[in-house]
Amino acid sequence: MVHTGSITVAANIRRIRHDRRWSQSDLARVVGVHQNLISRIEIGARPCTPVEMLAFAQALDVDLKHLLATPKPLSPFRASHGY
Repeated sequence: MVHTGSITVAANIRRIRHDRRWSQSDLARVVGVHQNLISRIEIGARPCTPVEMLAFAQALDVDLKHLLATPKPLSPFRASHGY
């Protein structure tokens, strides 16, 4: 079962990663994990641990609060283009 908090963190990681035009592999390389881990977290198949959250925040150069914040809805343009 996926908790709402995990979904929020996953959505924020994905959104921020896309904003930076990074692939999952790019983020994985910076954090020092396998790309499969990023994928599993982003699709909600695996929760993100607190240590991983800190590593993602540091890699993405954002405060941890940005990963924990409720995601803003996508604009119609972004939603129609899959990001």
